[in-house]
Amino acid sequence: MAMIPRALVAALLLSLCLLAGGCGGQGEEEQPVQAGPQEETSAAAQEMANTLDLPYAADDSLHPYTAVSVYNTQAAQLLYDPLVRLNPQYEAELCLAQEISLEGTTCTVTLRPDAVFWDGTPVTSGDVEYSLSLAIQSGYYGAGLSNVAGAQASGENQLVITLDHPDQYFDRSLCFPIIQESTAGEALPQGSGRYRMEGNTLVANERHWEPAGPVHTFRLVQMDGGDALNHALRTGQVDYIFTDLREKWYANFTGSYQLVQLNNLVYLGINEGTIPTNTNSLNQVLYDLIDRQELVTQVYNGSALAASIPLNPVFGPTGEYRPSGTEAGSTPSQRLDSLGYSQRDEEGYRLAADGSRLTIQLLYCSDNEYRSDLAGRLEDQMAEEGIALELVGCDAAAYQQRLEAGEYDLYIGEVKLPYNMDIASLLPGGALCYGQASDGTLLEAFRAFQSGEGSYEAFLRAFLEEPPFIPLMFRRGIVSFSSDFNGNVVATEQDIFYNVLEW
Repeated sequence: MAMIPRALVAALLLSLCLLAGGCGGQGEEEQPVQAGPQEETSAAAQEMANTLDLPYAADDSLHPYTAVSVYNTQAAQLLYDPLVRLNPQYEAELCLAQEISLEGTTCTVTLRPDAVFWDGTPVTSGDVEYSLSLAIQSGYYGAGLSNVAGAQASGENQLVITLDHPDQYFDRSLCFPIIQESTAGEALPQGSGRYRMEGNTLVANERHWEPAGPVHTFRLVQMDGGDALNHALRTGQVDYIFTDLREKWYANFTGSYQLVQLNNLVYLGINEGTIPTNTNSLNQVLYDLIDRQELVTQVYNGSALAASIPLNPVFGPTGEYRPSGTEAGSTPSQRLDSLGYSQRDEEGYRLAADGSRLTIQLLYCSDNEYRSDLAGRLEDQMAEEGIALELVGCDAAAYQQRLEAGEYDLYIGEVKLPYNMDIASLLPGGALCYGQASDGTLLEAFRAFQSGEGSYEAFLRAFLEEPPFIPLMFRRGIVSFSSDFNGNVVATEQDIFYNVLEW
């Protein structure tokens, strides 16, 4: 059922109160009052105002560590609290944790004393240690917890986590859901979230440490794919929907919406073992000549954030320093001339010393429409500077094979970075870094920044000196809601119900 405007509800309640008002004589015996149609209407209106409908996949669970559908993993955010929640700037805000201290390779988490599970039992350090072990093994949370060397409970309300190396942003990785110890095998483990299950609905958890908000109930509505979802939103079958916009048809959503910043980096990987991309000076020119904002507008319809830096621009520590990498007083075109590509053929393409066109092969996965369109726009941008981009599109399996074999000059890649912004896997020597030899220099600069001993500026200068990849953008998702929904929504990637208690 769609949520009706609160102003309308208030007016309705006021009119009903005026209608129900009456005068009784002094000394008259009071008679029992029977609920009439007005009172029933008032209760129904209030119930509608306090209820929202969410999409749900009936063939999936709401288990926070086994659910696979986007619908159910998002709904589970209401059922299970983490130690911290992340705000729109990816900063950690305390949730089940009362205090978090980071000293070197030691992270100490102290739990809030008033946190209990649905059944009333306290949330303890044993529950957190148990949940941490599950999160480390999960595909979604594991990358951000790969630095964990071990954990040990210290009393009932404190957990000491040992790290392999210092990480000043490790608290961002503590957003995994906490379940009661030994309940992972249950269809619905005990949680301590803002809501609890009651039949096929989520109702406000009266034991939650935060006061309940205006929305008392979320009803789960069976839903299929994108077209059905869009129809359900238009017709009021569901009130609130999130999608990460991984497919282009989601861009056709109607009604009210809000973009949600994601930590999905779209980038160009560089093969330093092929000509001409074995020339670092050329790679730096490519870094600068790409019009990222045009790619965001023309390919992603604005549902991305242009980025010339390797970390998410909304991430606090990156906000002050955004060098372009461009040499003072020179343009990409002038720099290409100085590299020996000043001559052009009759079609305007630059020529190498041997008279051949300056041609770069771009590998991309053609299974995704966004990446296919992105390849096409990059081809146009490169052509404007006289560079011939040879597009090689193939399915996911063939794409991966060519990556591992080094059969490309550049490739379009996308990776979801962990919330602590650890990009080590993309640096030379990392598991997701292809076509780059490693001497450890760049990783050392990143680890210094990560530990707090070095600055982000120093790492970025080292990165731009010899970039192992070219950042393009960070994608965005979207929350869409029905036209009569009047909640003041703040949604984040980690929690699309970030401020649900204030709706």
